[in-house]
Amino acid sequence: MTKSVITFFYQQIIKNLYLGNAKCAMDQKILEKHNIKYVLNVTPNIPNSFEHEDDMKYMQIPINDHWSQNLSVYFARAIEFIGE
Repeated sequence: MTKSVITFFYQQIIKNLYLGNAKCAMDQKILEKHNIKYVLNVTPNIPNSFEHEDDMKYMQIPINDHWSQNLSVYFARAIEFIGE
């Protein structure tokens, strides 16, 4: 039996914009280290870990990682959210 290990992955895209995986989005120390206050959650079933905290804001796009998903319908809202 093999054990699945989820590692941390995040990369700074530009100043104040990071791309990361679910494990990073659920790690308060990483979010605080980079002063991340907005999380764009692009999953149908991973919870917004700190949404009840006053200084965190979330937007969730409930789609699966599959070629048939139409991301373009979410672009305008996601861009506006990222701009905040």
